[in-house]
Amino acid sequence: MENEAGCGEVLRDEKGVTRSLFSGLIKAMGSKTAELMAIKTALEMYIGMEWHVKVPLTIEFSSCVTMEWLLERNYRLWTLWNLFINIDRCIN
Repeated sequence: MENEAGCGEVLRDEKGVTRSLFSGLIKAMGSKTAELMAIKTALEMYIGMEWHVKVPLTIEFSSCVTMEWLLERNYRLWTLWNLFINIDRCIN
């Protein structure tokens, strides 16, 4: 659908056992934005389940551009600045 993308996530523990599933539609403009929204949702679930005090988080995704955006603030699109602020809050 226009301006919507599917988002699916599987949160696994350190042994690879599935502990939480999520899927749904997210409002996004492009695949890279959808990937960022999925990462934000995964971080919120991870913190909400209080795993951040027990288990390290590994996020797998396919976009090198998304990786650059997360690692280098200078590469971030200003139109997505609020989304990056929310992700940074979850990480720090």
